[in-house]
Amino acid sequence: MPPAILLQTPTIKGLAQIIRQKSQLVEPYRVAMIQKGGSMVPLFLVHTIEGNVFVYRDLVSLLDDEQPVYGLLPNELYGREIHYARMEDIARFCIESMRRIQPSGPYCLGGFCYGGVVAFEMARQLQLEGEQVALVAIFEAEAQLESHQRDQLSRPRWILFFLRNLPRWMRQNLPNRCGELARHICLRLSVEARDFLRRSRTSNNHLKPPREPEDHFGDLSHVPDRVHSLLRVNFQALHHYQAPPYPGRVTLFRPLALPLFQPLDPELGWGRVAKGGVEVKLISGNHFTLMLRPHVESLAAALNKCLKQLHKDRVR
Repeated sequence: MPPAILLQTPTIKGLAQIIRQKSQLVEPYRVAMIQKGGSMVPLFLVHTIEGNVFVYRDLVSLLDDEQPVYGLLPNELYGREIHYARMEDIARFCIESMRRIQPSGPYCLGGFCYGGVVAFEMARQLQLEGEQVALVAIFEAEAQLESHQRDQLSRPRWILFFLRNLPRWMRQNLPNRCGELARHICLRLSVEARDFLRRSRTSNNHLKPPREPEDHFGDLSHVPDRVHSLLRVNFQALHHYQAPPYPGRVTLFRPLALPLFQPLDPELGWGRVAKGGVEVKLISGNHFTLMLRPHVESLAAALNKCLKQLHKDRVR
């Protein structure tokens, strides 16, 4: 059943009625209304790399009741052939979907991890078209820049940063997820070692080595085939994307502790492409927990403040 229906029809009685009306189940849903809201500028949240918009439910439930929120769904999620290969095309599809709800700006965009990168590319394309983008809210995502990635372990001062960041990272990550985090660290170390060997064997070490979703997520044998296909396409699009300059401003929501194996950049690389600057909002939790209660309350409070300020500026 399409996630748009599940989000908009939360009761068993309502779902039963829709199942009886089978025609609704084959409609190609592109946008899911997560919160109807009122007079504020709608917030459009981009799906995750797996095509999921359910991840935003707790966040949206804590936003102002007057804030309309929509989830932008991926194309071809329900068994049809997927054609995407480029981040620019994925962003274009999301823009077309969004304009079914809001034909013109100002636009408020956001997304978690992969979704934040898509939101950035959407904002870049919209500004090139002369549209106004009021907010680009990026929830814990790195700018996809090759030079930014190469900085990761190439400077001696990274060791000092790593040692300074490690206690903070341990406090936020170790208490509840030791086994999962240990597996993630081992996976990342093996991937980094393999990438280093690949770069050392080629004369062009500026190219990103090829990667697969399993390099990041581990074993995916339990994932349904159609979701796995979407995940693979989105992952490759993200891996090959290099963010072009964007004349506007982005707002980065990230935990206090930076990712353990990432460059020493509190802006996670966005300052290199967002020429209007980066506003960093520190929130509780970590990459695995920031969208879950109780940590999502910190994210919701920071996001609410941004959205309310935009509304005040608009009605003046």
